[in-house]
Amino acid sequence: SFLVLINDLLASGEIPELFPEDEIDNIVNALRNEVKQLGMLDTKENCWKYFIDKVRKSLKIVLCFSPVGSTLRIRARKFPALVNCTAINWFHEWPKTALESVSTRFLTDVEVMPRDLVEPVAVFMAYVHSTVNEMSQIYLQNEKRYNYTTPKSFLELIALYSKFLTEKYAELSDRVVRLESGILKLAECAEQVDSLQLQLAEQEVVLKKKNQEADKLIKVVGAENEMVQKEKNFAAEEEKKVRVIEEDVGAKAKVCEEDLRKAEPALLAAQAALDTLDKNNLTELKSFGSPPELVVKVCAAVLVLFSPKGKIPKDRSWKACKLMMNKVDVFLNDLIYYDKEHIQPDVVKALQEYLKDPDFD
Repeated sequence: SFLVLINDLLASGEIPELFPEDEIDNIVNALRNEVKQLGMLDTKENCWKYFIDKVRKSLKIVLCFSPVGSTLRIRARKFPALVNCTAINWFHEWPKTALESVSTRFLTDVEVMPRDLVEPVAVFMAYVHSTVNEMSQIYLQNEKRYNYTTPKSFLELIALYSKFLTEKYAELSDRVVRLESGILKLAECAEQVDSLQLQLAEQEVVLKKKNQEADKLIKVVGAENEMVQKEKNFAAEEEKKVRVIEEDVGAKAKVCEEDLRKAEPALLAAQAALDTLDKNNLTELKSFGSPPELVVKVCAAVLVLFSPKGKIPKDRSWKACKLMMNKVDVFLNDLIYYDKEHIQPDVVKALQEYLKDPDFD
C-alpha cells in the first residue's frame, strides 16, 4: 500500500484523497496571496496546481531496494513509476579498499577493540567478504544457484563481530575478576593462619604457666591432693585441645600454602586458554584422522570430564572423542562453562591415570 501511494505521487504529482476537503480549502486559502503575486487568478484550481508543483519541486523521495531475489523485479513491474519517474543509482560491489576503509571506521568505535588489531581485523573482514563473493560465483557455476553478498551483509558482519567481541570481552573480564577474587581470599586465609599461629603460641605460654602453678600447688598443698589432681587433669585436657588445634592449624596452613602456590599458574593458564581457544581450533582438531597419541589422551581425558553423572565411558578411542566434538559450537560452549566446582569423585579418580602420565603435563 505504501508503494501504491509513492507510485501515484511520482506519476501524477499528487495522491488522490490524501487530504479531506476542509484541509484542501485551508491550503488553498493560505496560498492565494502567493498565486496573486505570480500574476495568476487565485482560483481553487490554480492554487491547488501551484501547491502540487511546489510540493513536487521540494519533496525528495529516496527509495532503497535490494537486487536480491525477485522482489525488485516484481515491484518494478507493478509500479512502473518507480523506474520511469526516478533517477536510479546502482551501488555495485565495493572494492577491497572500500571494504577495508568501512570496516576500519566501524571497528575504531568498538571500545574493547585493541587499537593495534583494528587494521589486521579490517583487512581480514574484507578478505572474507571478497572470498565469499568468489565462492558464490563458483557455487553458481556448479549448482546453478545464487548466493548474494551485498554491502549490507558486510555491514551486518561488522556489527555482529563487534557485538560478539564486546560480549566475550565482558564475559572473560568477569571470569578474571572472579579468579583474582579467589586469589585474594586465599591470601586472606593465609593471614588468618598466621593469626591462629600467634594465638597458639600465646595459649602455649598460658598452658606452661598453668602447669607450673599446678606443680607448685602439688608441692605446697599436699592436703589438697584431690583438688590438685583435678587441676592437672584439666591442664592435660587443655593441652590435648591445644595440640588438636595446632595439628588442625598446621594442616590448614599447608593446604592454604599449596592452594595459593597452585592458584597463580592456574589463573595464568586459564587466561591463556580462554584467549587462544576458538571454533577454528576445534574444527581443525576434529578433522584429524589419526592424531598423535598425546592428542588422543588429552581428548580422552576431556571425554572423562564430560562423563554423565560420573559414569566413566569404557570407549575412549579417537572415534568416541570425535563424536563428543560432533557439534563444535556446543562442545566449545561446554568447555567454557564446564562446572569445575562439582566434579564427580569417580571422574576425579578416572582422571588420575592421565594426570600421572609424565607426557600429559
